[in-house]
Amino acid sequence: MLATDRAAVEKFAQSRGFPLFFKPDVGVGALDAFRVDDDQALTEVMAQLPAGYIVQEFIDGRMTSFDGLVNAQGEILFASSLVYAQTVFDIRVGQQEVFFFT
Repeated sequence: MLATDRAAVEKFAQSRGFPLFFKPDVGVGALDAFRVDDDQALTEVMAQLPAGYIVQEFIDGRMTSFDGLVNAQGEILFASSLVYAQTVFDIRVGQQEVFFFT
């Protein structure tokens, strides 16, 4: 949801729980994204949050991509999947190297 109204974000936090993930509505990767873990941090964030941020549930999991090409008949011509060692956010925050396998 677009984080424009403090009361709406607090209601979202109550219904979903913590942690929450804030990211710019327009952006690339995890640039300027951050995680909020509790009510105190949420209060601090909402007091100084710039316009144009989205808030969503923080999902801890493995990041995997799938790419493929099909012909006009829908037959698969090429398919691949990348499994990343960490999420882009974890890589940025932890200043880790990016690596994945295909």
